[in-house]
Amino acid sequence: MTSYKLYYFNARGRAESTRLLFAAAGVAYEDYRYEREEWGIAKPSMPFGQLPVLEVNGTKYGESAAINRYLAKKFNMMGKDDESALRIDSYAELLYGLIPKLPLFE
Repeated sequence: MTSYKLYYFNARGRAESTRLLFAAAGVAYEDYRYEREEWGIAKPSMPFGQLPVLEVNGTKYGESAAINRYLAKKFNMMGKDDESALRIDSYAELLYGLIPKLPLFE
């Protein structure tokens, strides 16, 4: 069974869409949220030195858009054909532009 661990700050931000993908798929994952003090220590161990990071079976991957595309494919959420996948990916990219306008904290 695949194990997932999502690393992000204790905020919504760029990891919220990933959390929503897990919820929509009904797939369990560990949601690790860094406090500011912890992040400085952990940063060198993360791909590209930034968050979010998704760990899949012990391997860490960075970049929120890549993470979300991967999960959408794994969870069969990328449509039935290439055109559907393109449409879904287009909307996802549009939403990434809205992220800075969303409230970070709940």
